[in-house]
Amino acid sequence: MWSKICWDWKPQPPQRLIERLSSVARPDRSHGDIVVMHDGDHRALGADRLHVVAALEHWLPRWRDAGMEFVTMESSSVIENSNMLRSPRA
Repeated sequence: MWSKICWDWKPQPPQRLIERLSSVARPDRSHGDIVVMHDGDHRALGADRLHVVAALEHWLPRWRDAGMEFVTMESSSVIENSNMLRSPRA
């Protein structure tokens, strides 16, 4: 169902996640992505998630400025028999 996984479930430098997410909003892609991100370390509840927060602080404004539209899985009408989110706004 997802098209991009960040390998973010262990603490790591935020720059590594920023680099992994660089392919999400490329202009040469004809569709959006379903991005899987995790709320911290898989080994313990409430674990450090600052690397994920830092990567999102970097990318969310850029993706929005690039015209990306953020939707939940439930609100997307495209995800019925597909693994794609809505395309970026023109």
